[in-house]
Amino acid sequence: GRLRGGWALPSIGGSQYVLTRTIAREVRSLQPAIRYLGEHGYGRGPGNLGLALRSFISSYDRFPANQDSQLVDVITAAEALLGTESEITFRLAFRVAGMLGRTAAERVQVFNDMKRFYDVRSKIVHGSMLTRWRPAMLARTDDARDFVGRLLAAFVRLAASSTPTRYTKQFFEEDLDAELQDEQARRRMLRELGIIGS
Repeated sequence: GRLRGGWALPSIGGSQYVLTRTIAREVRSLQPAIRYLGEHGYGRGPGNLGLALRSFISSYDRFPANQDSQLVDVITAAEALLGTESEITFRLAFRVAGMLGRTAAERVQVFNDMKRFYDVRSKIVHGSMLTRWRPAMLARTDDARDFVGRLLAAFVRLAASSTPTRYTKQFFEEDLDAELQDEQARRRMLRELGIIGS
């Protein structure tokens, strides 16, 4: 009854994770939703929510913790949530920017960042060297993780909610791009998803 095992994994690459009070509150608030999804499945969530969550968790769990593997996991999670079969780089960047950027300038920044993150991820999975601006983007893997983490929190709550909503799996597959074009509709959706405040 007194034997304990285990060890700490050394940190190789990436940044140190710091659990703040704000993050702890967010985690506690998500626990019932995660528990519900674990018992009932992820089918109601947008995209492939189960794969998105597993990939996102892998961005923390991989050993060694190299930023290239972490970015591949993070972008895989983003694709599982909001990816499409055509024009993937543009549409993924457009969707993430439309959902997370609060102002027009912020949307432009997120759009450009996501396009570059996706480019770096593609170079990594195809075994290419990272040249020019790409090493700097790889060093910002935590920014990509923040974007995807914010979307995951909203989608986990949505998938576990018992409140009827128009934001169904089908909505995210067929209507999201058009919704992001209408500022009032976009803001209404982001409020309901809890991405922005009331």
